[in-house]
Amino acid sequence: MKKKYKPESSHYILPADAKIASAPVLSEILENIRSSVSSEITVDLSKVYWISPFTACWFAALIETCTNENKRLITISPQRENAEHQWINLGIAHYLDPKAPKSVESRYSTFPVTRLTEPSYPLAGQVTRLLTEKLRGVENFHKALHFAIREVIENTFEHGQTDHCFMCAYSVPSRQVVRLCILDTGIGIPNSMRTSQKYSSITEDHQLIESASEYGVSSKSADRGIGLYVMRDVTQKNEAQLTILSGKAKIDITKSIKCSELTTSFRGTAIELMLRTRQNFQYLTVSDWEAI
Repeated sequence: MKKKYKPESSHYILPADAKIASAPVLSEILENIRSSVSSEITVDLSKVYWISPFTACWFAALIETCTNENKRLITISPQRENAEHQWINLGIAHYLDPKAPKSVESRYSTFPVTRLTEPSYPLAGQVTRLLTEKLRGVENFHKALHFAIREVIENTFEHGQTDHCFMCAYSVPSRQVVRLCILDTGIGIPNSMRTSQKYSSITEDHQLIESASEYGVSSKSADRGIGLYVMRDVTQKNEAQLTILSGKAKIDITKSIKCSELTTSFRGTAIELMLRTRQNFQYLTVSDWEAI
């Protein structure tokens, strides 16, 4: 089977569709860069036709990896117009070079990739407004999503054993879709869960990730972990998709759950939520929401 990228010593060509579906390839690229003896890394995005919030967060992590490993990063920017505009509007160009433009005219709204060094309720609120401004029937849905985003960010710092994470989002009305990604390079959900005696003997990463998305499950104590649960519940009650990437597992949640095993472990956790904006979104009644 032909590989989707071609490493030439320290030269990596990203796949045309560099979204979270390409996570196995992107995880392998990150690990190869970490272990490379070369002091110069080239990442070629010339074939990429669509850049998502996950791509933006992944690239921010890649920039950080090269900096930490004292490697010079050379990028070949996207050549296709859509990807070129997303490269700028999602903040990657500016993240690489503070002199680069922050935005170009487009038909979609973005929350550019941002490095968070602590939980931020205002930024969680800003992202929630971006994600829900095109949705219908959103009163309790807005509350639930805002709560879930805050919880996931807090869990990154509390359970992921990291001092920062990346967040990015966009709303694309022409495609009737909104996406959010929160990514960190900490110890990851499986390793965090195994710090609890209850889960220490579970060897399959996907089982631990599924457990982490259940109500009240936390590596620290019971009745605390509900951020991922709310995202999962929102997803399964509406037209949406939640993808959780951590360790050697990728979990895709819609009405059902699909588990994929990665050859190369993803250090940390990436969570991407995709919502279709063409329907009325519902979540819980007021009494049910207050009970949570």
